[in-house]
Amino acid sequence: MGIFITNGRKKHTQKSLKANKISQITPLCRPQRFRGFGEAVLFVGNFVGMLTKFTLTIGSTTHELLDDCVKNWNQVSFSLKRTDYSGVMRSFSREFVFCNDAYDLLMDEYLTNGFSASAVIAVYTITNRWLWEKQFEAPLDFSTIEYEQGQLTINALDNTLASIIKAKKSTKYEFLVSDLNTERLILHRMSIKSSALMNVAVNTGAHDYTGDTNIGIVGLTLNENGSKIMSTIYMEVSDQSNANSFFMLCKEHGPSLGVRIHGLLRCWLSPLHFSLSASSTTPVQTMGLYTDDENDTFALRATLLNDNILQYRYHGSVLSTVVGGSLQHVYADLNALKAAAAGETLFNYKFGIVGGASYGSADYWNNNVVYEYVNGNWVNKGVAKDYYQDRQVDEGATVSDTNLISDTHVRLAVTSTSSSLDATLTIQYATLDLLWEDPTGAVVECEVVRPVTLAQALLNKMTSGVTVVIDADTAGVIADTRLVAAETIRAIPFAKIYATFKDFSDWMETVFGYTYKIEGNILTFTHRSNVFINSVSKVMDDVNGVKYHVNDSLIYADIEAGYAKKEYGEIDGRNEKNFMSYYSSPYTVTDNKLTLQSKFRADSYGIEFTLQKRDNETQDDKSDNDLFVLHIAAVAGATAYRPSQNDVYSPSECVENNEGFIAAMGNGASVLLTMTSSDGANELENITCSGNLFTVGELQFSTSETDLPADLHALVQIDSGGYRYKGYLKEAEARFGKIKGVEYTLIVKSITAL
Repeated sequence: MGIFITNGRKKHTQKSLKANKISQITPLCRPQRFRGFGEAVLFVGNFVGMLTKFTLTIGSTTHELLDDCVKNWNQVSFSLKRTDYSGVMRSFSREFVFCNDAYDLLMDEYLTNGFSASAVIAVYTITNRWLWEKQFEAPLDFSTIEYEQGQLTINALDNTLASIIKAKKSTKYEFLVSDLNTERLILHRMSIKSSALMNVAVNTGAHDYTGDTNIGIVGLTLNENGSKIMSTIYMEVSDQSNANSFFMLCKEHGPSLGVRIHGLLRCWLSPLHFSLSASSTTPVQTMGLYTDDENDTFALRATLLNDNILQYRYHGSVLSTVVGGSLQHVYADLNALKAAAAGETLFNYKFGIVGGASYGSADYWNNNVVYEYVNGNWVNKGVAKDYYQDRQVDEGATVSDTNLISDTHVRLAVTSTSSSLDATLTIQYATLDLLWEDPTGAVVECEVVRPVTLAQALLNKMTSGVTVVIDADTAGVIADTRLVAAETIRAIPFAKIYATFKDFSDWMETVFGYTYKIEGNILTFTHRSNVFINSVSKVMDDVNGVKYHVNDSLIYADIEAGYAKKEYGEIDGRNEKNFMSYYSSPYTVTDNKLTLQSKFRADSYGIEFTLQKRDNETQDDKSDNDLFVLHIAAVAGATAYRPSQNDVYSPSECVENNEGFIAAMGNGASVLLTMTSSDGANELENITCSGNLFTVGELQFSTSETDLPADLHALVQIDSGGYRYKGYLKEAEARFGKIKGVEYTLIVKSITAL
């Protein structure tokens, strides 16, 4: 037990003040006066609240201030806070109101040195061992000075690392790649496959090619939604709309071209349909591919009408479909037709002629009736003049690379055996599939950096004396991750990296589920689970005002994860996987959306197309701010980047690496995310998120216990109202000079009945 007595403050003149300016930090027995407690304060055993003192350092002299020198002494506070569910950060009051001796000291410094004035405020509290412990120290900002009637208000500069990051996290910095610690890395190239879907015009072939009526150009229109054109370096697709047009231009020799037609073609029986005489032979109609050399034809082998017999070429086989094998066989009635057909193999589309008119006359076509065999029955299809069969076609051909030299045009055309007939083909509907693959480019070498190298460079720009650490992930992906500037890939002289701290931390969070914590002058990027440690660090017995509520901002209706979709100029990017994917949760109580998006790119096609700029635009030195992520691996003793390796950064991996955070809204139950769509070439696969780091509940209370948890990232436990709560520190605030205790907000991990 001890009794401390304080005496009233003596009024100092400026002269006496200067004579007594030097007052080094005093022993513990120096009294500290608390307003509201009179002139004597009695402490018995453990006291409630915190003994506090302030020091003011000007030049090399430290002055210990009485409490009546700091007018707002009972408002000076500290707080602990998690921002964005990262590590716990400390912060302190910024505004101080000085009077009496402190007023005189600061006015003297300001009037003498102006904005070059220098002063540092420090706050100390007493420990349970009766030792002074410095809580914070900060320089005063004389650009914020205000004074009137004997009191001076001034802000302290918050120069903590957390404050510096908050102020500068969105500032973009640039770094010469050559100034960083780099590695040489081999970059392998992608095999670029493209596909195009062409819609075929119906009743096509009216455009005579080079004036030849036997060859008719087929109308083709590019279906952009069904196409994935990833490269136009070698091949370029266009609409084919007239006699002199084409659907494909081979710009450079290299690829071969695969073509396949799918559709429904209409085959007419009668020459009268083609305005020919009743005795004419129905002309053969075929569809084929033509290059600039008319003799260079690659038949698609579509529909044939030949030798007065309706025939169909199907996978190389010609099927005779008329009963008796010839149109000249005319049967008196249906029974006679059935009798003749009984000796043949019957199949759908088999048909026969019934009537009295002989072949070769107009009456043959106008009066005789066609019966067609359909699923075991003979069906009357009307007079022979109007008879046709619709047939599905699915045929393909390949134009080899030897036939596709530079500046070669490829056309789709219809041909007819009749020299007097425009080549036309009745198409009910049809599409043309095109497929080609560019030759794979040569490998290149680039200067790349490790993630920790860039992070350290960013912090060095923002402040000094800070060390950056990136913890290893369990899968070992980060250790095999490298970053490369787009300007480096393009071989632009004096290539630069452009980045912000926020870009870097967002990338770490999105792709790896990482956040950061600050301990002294060390900033550590670590998985979020490492700042929510599932063990109890402190049990609090004396709690008041316990209040529970739900933080519905953590309940998401929709989640999107990945990377912003990039448009590669006129090139389609839908073969790329690493764009955004979209998911819905089972909860509809809010319309909140969680967006996990990295500005650092991981699209392998983007890397390839940037490499192609290196190949084709060596004189282009325009800046490019993009930064690409590469996953490397050793193959045959050589470490290199291969495009398929970037699958480890896929949107689904982003979701899974953040599942503990996402699962918080399940309050302990797993959460099924239903994949709704993707900007990339990703299958719709649902993801179940479990292992919640915490719940959406929050708990507020106050306590007289001033000792903070030993581990600020571990659990705090309290009992209240028949329940035991465990939770993580979200916020804590206390005023140094006021006997009030600490106010807490916890992020609830669990609630159990006692």
